[in-house]
Amino acid sequence: MTQTHILLVDDEAAIRRFVGASLRAEGYEVSLAEDGEEALQAVEETLPDLVILDIRMPKMDGFEVCLRVREWSHVPIIMLTAMAEERDRVKCLRLGADDYLVKP
Repeated sequence: MTQTHILLVDDEAAIRRFVGASLRAEGYEVSLAEDGEEALQAVEETLPDLVILDIRMPKMDGFEVCLRVREWSHVPIIMLTAMAEERDRVKCLRLGADDYLVKP
């Protein structure tokens, strides 16, 4: 049986380390990307089972990544962000995100 593959995208190294280690400890295969451009490339190359995506990132924000991925893929996308405003949550869901979680 193959492992579920998760792409974790966040520009903060500490978040990538912590969330990535937590997911690996639960048995998931985890790939990492630190900006929007890397995220798009990784989605195209690895076809993950799930994308966990930050919004505020260099080169291309999570809004744009989500929009572009939705042009050709139905991979589940969970936004994991510090942006707690309702308008940001609504925007992400309208762009095609499947869920929206605010970082503690």
